[in-house]
Amino acid sequence: MDTHISPFEVTLNGFGSFPHSKHPVLYIKPEQNNHLNELYHRVQREFNFINYSFNPHITVGYRNLTFENYWKAWQIYKDKHYKTNFLVDEISLLRHDENWKIMARKKLSLSQ
Repeated sequence: MDTHISPFEVTLNGFGSFPHSKHPVLYIKPEQNNHLNELYHRVQREFNFINYSFNPHITVGYRNLTFENYWKAWQIYKDKHYKTNFLVDEISLLRHDENWKIMARKKLSLSQ
């Protein structure tokens, strides 16, 4: 995969949720980011993924979160202010075997 992508910044801004009755998710929302979208499309093309919807987020609660506890937490976090940013200078390929395991890492480098 062509990883000649310059490192880029992602800004996280607020909380969101997927209120699925069996597997609800609380997450932190990134602001719209063209660099992140381009990285997703490059990975999609390289690995010939089906065109899934792309909902970037950082999961805060999921696997052990009952719907009742999700609802309680969402009432606390839905209007809570949270904003920060970080530099994306590396991507990782992960596999889930009971826990997430890093299979490979790739540093992002300046475009040539």
